[in-house]
Amino acid sequence: MSPITQNSTSVNGLFTLSVIVNETSLHYTWPCIRTAVIEYVKSCLMCNKRKAVGGSKAPLHPLPLVEGVWERIAMDIVGPIQESAKAYRYILVISDYASRFVFTVPMRNQTAKQLRRF
Repeated sequence: MSPITQNSTSVNGLFTLSVIVNETSLHYTWPCIRTAVIEYVKSCLMCNKRKAVGGSKAPLHPLPLVEGVWERIAMDIVGPIQESAKAYRYILVISDYASRFVFTVPMRNQTAKQLRRF
């Protein structure tokens, strides 16, 4: 087994080029090792199959225009954050697309039961 696959860490299951060069340099040495490793990775069929291709994301489509206030909203939960004096650890953020008005609500937890109140 190669030294790269034995003890290396990876990002999303793929090794970064610098990790591969560093790990190889720990176990082997030859002139122009960095260039050779970079060329090998570029020519590796398995490495190239795993790379994300630019067209892998779904195309974006514009949302229809909003005609009235509170017709379309966005919601998100921020946290966990430092607990307040009243034991709140999360913030529910509700934003209106048309007016851009933002409404925030402190929450102790982020359960469905807690969200149902709003």
